[in-house]
Amino acid sequence: MLITENKELYGKIIQSLKGKFGERTGIHLSDLIYCLRKAYFRKTNQAPDASDEQLMMYVMGMAIQNWMFPEPEKVIELDGIACSPDVASGIEVKSTRKSMGKFNLMEMEHWLKQIKGYCKVMGKTEFDLVTFFVCGDYKPPFPKLGIPKTLTFTPLEINENWDMMKERKVELDKALKNNVAPPFGTEMSWECGLCECKDLFCKEYLKGRN
Repeated sequence: MLITENKELYGKIIQSLKGKFGERTGIHLSDLIYCLRKAYFRKTNQAPDASDEQLMMYVMGMAIQNWMFPEPEKVIELDGIACSPDVASGIEVKSTRKSMGKFNLMEMEHWLKQIKGYCKVMGKTEFDLVTFFVCGDYKPPFPKLGIPKTLTFTPLEINENWDMMKERKVELDKALKNNVAPPFGTEMSWECGLCECKDLFCKEYLKGRN
């Protein structure tokens, strides 16, 4: 038997997948939760393509969601911010490579901001979170599905989060209008390590931060 690498097929698969994850029009909640500079560079077509590894992470997350809850995306907009809950009834599906045994939901600031945002646009104070642990607790058998959590927020928590998203939208809108990238410091500390923009636009900033 002869086994050879089919790089042509690999390239076709990657290109096909990239076409499914193109930049969306308008301002989405996810643009505002994460680094505003990254959102700006992506929306102005200055950002490099996502790496193959990043792409596989997107594919995995989408595949898990679609297998659990196969329903079309529903976009809800409020204050010019578009939101796309995974399940319209009020369920968000997340996957993570963190260990199930060491997982702390309170450390997932970006998840909580997103879910509070969905609560705001849907007029809810409760939302269900389904977490798929890709590596389980790093002991076979894995992966594992966590027991879903119902998150209940106060109106104050929801409104304060939404006010922050609106402020960040103003910042991003201004950057896009003036064609000047938002200032440094809008990112969460862990984002830069995975960002495709860091070497092009943020090298000196990251040197100083380290």
